[in-house]
Amino acid sequence: MWKRFSHLNELKQHNLTFKHGSVKSINPEAKVAEWSDRSGRTQQQAYDYLVVATGLKRHWPAVPKSGSYEEYLRDGKAFIEKITGGDESKHQGRRVVVVGAGAVGIEFAAEIKQYYPKISVTLIHSRDQVLSSEPLPAELKDRVGTMLKEEGVDVVLGNRASIEEQSNGKFQVTLANGSKLTADFVIDSTRKGSPTTHILPDACLNPDREILVRNSLMFQPTIPNHTHHFGVGDVIQWTGIKRAGSATVMGQAAATNIYASLLNSELPETAPASARHPHTELPSWDPVIGIAVGKQCLTYDPKNGIKYGVDVMQSYFGNDLGWSASLKYMGLTDRVDPVEVAVEEPEGARMTEVGVQPVGIAA
Repeated sequence: MWKRFSHLNELKQHNLTFKHGSVKSINPEAKVAEWSDRSGRTQQQAYDYLVVATGLKRHWPAVPKSGSYEEYLRDGKAFIEKITGGDESKHQGRRVVVVGAGAVGIEFAAEIKQYYPKISVTLIHSRDQVLSSEPLPAELKDRVGTMLKEEGVDVVLGNRASIEEQSNGKFQVTLANGSKLTADFVIDSTRKGSPTTHILPDACLNPDREILVRNSLMFQPTIPNHTHHFGVGDVIQWTGIKRAGSATVMGQAAATNIYASLLNSELPETAPASARHPHTELPSWDPVIGIAVGKQCLTYDPKNGIKYGVDVMQSYFGNDLGWSASLKYMGLTDRVDPVEVAVEEPEGARMTEVGVQPVGIAA
């Protein structure tokens, strides 16, 4: 799924500008960002407030590696051809192996099997349960494993895999128990994402390179102009599981706090505390999850427990990975380009990580 900011109707404002490029460094004391545009030209951008929402650096194909829609389509088409062999006549007898049963690996394996049922899909994981690195109930992990099998995915647990590409273009997969299998294509989903925080001074970060923020999402007081700097989403140190729904709530809270700060800055210094606008502070969050497994979906939070099934998929994701529900939550509307939709659908655009979801403040 590739969406343009320019297609969101509410963002078409005369005083709102989108710049396409890469930030190189942030100077909190000077309140200046250095960035380069698509041509490589370096520029300086002064700011009054900064929101860092750069997320995790993830590897293709978990996220796009492209800088443009056209590149994204080319990359997606090439990747799908590696999965399918190029056309449906090659599906029968073809095997795809996915290594790593985190959320990305689970969704890839199930989506491939759903879209291309004649292709054999094997998901290999080194631990005894899927989602082994997530602080979630064992019952949930077992249920996701069962759902994968119901979707037709062969699940191999408790075995590390080594991959060797052969001269004929196929791959030999050797498991820790000594067994071997041959794959036409292997997807490595074991690599974890890393916070995209190289642009910030080390003083802003914890040892894992995540941004240290307060409950208001402002940077820590030790950082110059900390009340003018905010971090949101996967890039910050926070409780719970990193997920898009949580990031959406954080973005809303940061925007609210910037607005409150702007209003407060217009008050005289002698204004009473009661006249000042309070800042929103977010609580710690319990681990929750929403994961698509083929035509099914599983959701979990401590209050409502585990829910799963085809009906849950429809209510949680709808037909567009939750895009419409997310826009409704944020009060946005999307201009749909019929030409782009016609191009995207055949490329299996749903094969992505769990999409943005509207969540309550405790998600």
